[in-house]
Amino acid sequence: MITASHNPANYNGLKIRTEHTVFGDDLVQIYEILSTGDLVERRGTRVQHSALPNYFTSIVNRSKFNKKLKVVVDAGNGASGLVVPEILRRLGLDVVELFCDPDGNFPHRDPDPTLLGATSSLAQKVIIENADIGLAFDGDGDRVVIVDEKGQAILGDVILMLVAESMLKDNRVNKIVYEVLCSHVIPDFVASKGGIPIPAPSGYAFVHNVMLDSDSSLGGELSGHFFLLDNVFRFDDSVRASCEVLSLLSEQNFPLSTLVSKLPRYFSSREYRLDCPDEVKGDIVESVKEHYLGKGYTIQEVDGCSVSFPNAWALVRQSNTQPKLSLRFESKISEDHMNQVKKEVLTLVESKYDLYELNWPENIEE
Repeated sequence: MITASHNPANYNGLKIRTEHTVFGDDLVQIYEILSTGDLVERRGTRVQHSALPNYFTSIVNRSKFNKKLKVVVDAGNGASGLVVPEILRRLGLDVVELFCDPDGNFPHRDPDPTLLGATSSLAQKVIIENADIGLAFDGDGDRVVIVDEKGQAILGDVILMLVAESMLKDNRVNKIVYEVLCSHVIPDFVASKGGIPIPAPSGYAFVHNVMLDSDSSLGGELSGHFFLLDNVFRFDDSVRASCEVLSLLSEQNFPLSTLVSKLPRYFSSREYRLDCPDEVKGDIVESVKEHYLGKGYTIQEVDGCSVSFPNAWALVRQSNTQPKLSLRFESKISEDHMNQVKKEVLTLVESKYDLYELNWPENIEE
């Protein structure tokens, strides 16, 4: 697949899959083969076939709604605009389209729906249309962020909890894989419902591999990748996950905001993504780890450096796909406590930026 995923068009590249997503050493091996030019010339074949009819049927067969919902679909001028509205209409839902004409320049919003402000137009449209829910997809349509009837964005970890609760209740799953950027409320919540929470490094390829290794059929990321694996759906699928949430919502006699409010929550920051050159981002993460190890803190290294504070945690990791650091903070106690932890860790990271003579953002909250 040729795609830039959730990134701008200048990040276009090849996504390669076999029975799993190809990444890491496998990608390096492919690169080395191409670089040496030591290739076998052989005539191949080309098959032109649309997978959409079978895909539509598979989604429809797995979706059931107790009432008609009004849904605003924000494709962000990405690939999902060609698919999602038609699927939802076939399922009998009332669909309002927003930015559903494909345009690789992404003129209306960033192709990453998790960024600050990316769902603002969708939120306005949901309120104006008096819709039940809004769905915002990324550039190639494999990530989704949900907006409730009040225009409030709901990120991946909360969506995963909604789906997990429903599927655990129906005994459709027992193991749920979550990435390290997700709120720590997820493992506590899943365990309280009789499920088995399993952490995974950030990145859908890592989540997928952990799911395959643990024989799990449900997994997700803060970024909006979701896996509902069965004999047909073997990879992440945002449409499949969206339909699961829509089905759950159709069973309620109250709105989505109320459904979400019934879930437990800790006090979490958003994900902070700071520009950082590839050649030093690993060194900065390592120096943060060494700092807190030296102070006697417990460190988890599933992905990057996750520091366990009393009733709180902080994660500093390097992005897999961009020259950036990724950070998130959370407290079980209060927003103020979370902000204290955030301030301490950001001050430390800023000192590392000074050491490497890197630019620190003037306003990190923007």
